[in-house]
Amino acid sequence: MKTCHFHRCWAEIDLDALSHNWELISQLLPPHVKPMAVVKANAYGLGAVPIVEKLKTLPQVHGFCVANVEEGSEVRSVETEKPILVLGSPFEHEYPALFENDLTTIVSSADEVRLLAEYAQRYEKILKVHIKVDTGLGRMGVWYERAKDLYLLIQKIHFLQLTGIGTHFAASGNNPDFTRLQRLRFIDTITSFPHANLQKLCIHCDNSAGLASFENNGIFNSSRIGLLQYGIIPTDWNLPSLNALPLKPVFSLHTRLSLIKELPAGESISYGRLYFLKKPTRIGIMAAGYADGIALPMTNKGIVLIQGHRCPTIGRIAMDQVVIDLSEVPSARVGDPVTLVGKQNDSEITLQEFSQNANSIPWQCICSLGRRVTHLYLDQKKESLIGRKMLV
Repeated sequence: MKTCHFHRCWAEIDLDALSHNWELISQLLPPHVKPMAVVKANAYGLGAVPIVEKLKTLPQVHGFCVANVEEGSEVRSVETEKPILVLGSPFEHEYPALFENDLTTIVSSADEVRLLAEYAQRYEKILKVHIKVDTGLGRMGVWYERAKDLYLLIQKIHFLQLTGIGTHFAASGNNPDFTRLQRLRFIDTITSFPHANLQKLCIHCDNSAGLASFENNGIFNSSRIGLLQYGIIPTDWNLPSLNALPLKPVFSLHTRLSLIKELPAGESISYGRLYFLKKPTRIGIMAAGYADGIALPMTNKGIVLIQGHRCPTIGRIAMDQVVIDLSEVPSARVGDPVTLVGKQNDSEITLQEFSQNANSIPWQCICSLGRRVTHLYLDQKKESLIGRKMLV
């Protein structure tokens, strides 16, 4: 943790750890596989622009995946060469931006294909598309039994260029049998496409968890890496091969003690009077709350680090403040750093532990950081610390 005397609440994003993790990820994949980095939702809340600025310099990253056209346009403003795949169906009013920013989009239906073709003809530009095949997630994509018809339709349209085919696993972290079924459905489907030169298409179905069951059969030549690149493996992933990876956490979250005082036994703490002191207690107030990403379900069960000691939060989480029991840290002082996710001395709170205490998942926790949380980017190749205030 860097000492930042001028921030009340801040996240540290270690870009060197991001590079380290991509080196490890690339070693899991055969040489012919060209993975894409998933940077949707503002790079999982960590800041799409600085994350992409780093990722575009890495030889292991061959493209980017975003959730929608707006995100794709933002990434294109930073990365001008590598492909950017929009994973969600664009709305019609967003179609012009697909052409203006050279974005590739997935397609899931015949109606979508026909409408995109009309715009492509109007712009007199070729639009690159990937067919999304629904093999069991029940969400985006054409149902696998009808995917061949969509493929044949695209082949008839001059202004659409099929550059890839993909699917998405429903439970690759903890259900290998269903993941195997989805993979077989996908392989059977795309190998039935007449005259399809699969080796020249981007064929992808593996997300981070899917790497544990990646099949080097020559068909799959790409993958979509999201959470794993940030050094995060959820506790419910039963994947020994991934758990053994010496990944480095990219993200940590910190605030400070803003007030310390003594309260007598029997007094209640915070809104709703959900916690009563059993003895005279020295308490601290940390300068962050649910507006900064500390979820309300952490009430009476959160843990933070102060001077390397694990200290419990007590009482209801408020919008701007959380109360901490300082009984184990008599030397704590106003202004001391409070670590919610990350390391202090020999102690650590992982994002996995933080999300479990919040009755949540790591994805949601890092995507829920409030706009007043300052993002600090650590990059040894540029500067030791680069600060940016995230306003979105």
